[in-house]
Amino acid sequence: MRTPYSRLLFAFILVLGFQLTLTSTSSAQFEWPDKSENLQVLPETIDGQQLSRIMRGWTNALGVRCSYCHVGQGPLSEYDFVADDKEAKEKARAMVRMTRTINMEYIRELSELEGTSQERVEVNCMTCHRQVTKPMRLDQVLAQTFETDGIDEVFTHYDELREAYYGGSAYDFREGVLTRLAEQLSQQGNQEEALNVLEKEIELHDEFADVYGVQGQIWEKLENTENAIASYEKGKSLSSPRGSRWFQEQIDKLKSP
Repeated sequence: MRTPYSRLLFAFILVLGFQLTLTSTSSAQFEWPDKSENLQVLPETIDGQQLSRIMRGWTNALGVRCSYCHVGQGPLSEYDFVADDKEAKEKARAMVRMTRTINMEYIRELSELEGTSQERVEVNCMTCHRQVTKPMRLDQVLAQTFETDGIDEVFTHYDELREAYYGGSAYDFREGVLTRLAEQLSQQGNQEEALNVLEKEIELHDEFADVYGVQGQIWEKLENTENAIASYEKGKSLSSPRGSRWFQEQIDKLKSP
């Protein structure tokens, strides 16, 4: 059983430890400098608050942390922000110059053509990156995955991306994305793989009429008339009156002697 003295000593140790923790944390707290070094695309007159806002905006737009461009790990107070060791930092500078040129020259020119001096649209990092480092469409990412790792990895990668980014602005997970990928694979001669991708699309969006149109065309390439007609029939049942006419034309063509 603890005595009153031991309880008091224990409480004192806890308080002392907490105070030491606060002191250690505060000593390592990073403070944005009022005057930064080695600025090449940002104004040299920029203050710490402005620099903080810009850097936070860039990291959010690319979905990265400071270490993506700067040398350092752990607390920001231990980073070497002046160093130019990382290629990503030079790329970032190039991208800033690019967006400036777009906004100051091309956007302004478009505004003048529209008869207004107000620049209503401005390109920034988020415009293209949408919180990913490589601003690529989902079907482009998956096509690249197919080229390097094969069809099985396409589905694994898709599920991983969907789990991580669904509901955000990074990738479009709506109907049609996998259908476009299947069309591309089919054009490259990968018919079986394209059909597998369409099955994934149907699993997620079975009311999407267009997927059955592409599926029917692939079955035609494989000379499987029965399956092609079945796909067109399904697409017709889900399509608008105008779209259903196209499906019916495909069906009639296959059924004609």
